[in-house]
Amino acid sequence: MTMTTHWRVLRQGVPAGPGAPGTVVAVDFGKSRSEAGFADLLAHLDPAYTVLETVPPAFGVHDPEALSPETYTLGWTEALAEDGAPVHAVLGYCMGAALARAGRRGWPPGRRCRPR
Repeated sequence: MTMTTHWRVLRQGVPAGPGAPGTVVAVDFGKSRSEAGFADLLAHLDPAYTVLETVPPAFGVHDPEALSPETYTLGWTEALAEDGAPVHAVLGYCMGAALARAGRRGWPPGRRCRPR
């Protein structure tokens, strides 16, 4: 499993480029729970998709900037924009669902998630 500052690569799919299916983004903070996580979902997804799971930003607990969902997700959205691969789906679990929605609003224009 590869690690970046903003994303944990759960699975590397087909490299970005024409015809590549894109990326599935998972927003989760459940490392301490015993239920299945997004890594367990990989067996049920097309292996062509790259699957990324969020790494929480390094904000202090009382940092007022961390209270804005858009600020909290900024590093994630910037890293996705730099990568350039199309985002096929955004999945969120528990509080991760609200942050997935906030991050979706922060993606550069033209980036679209197409429900399947």
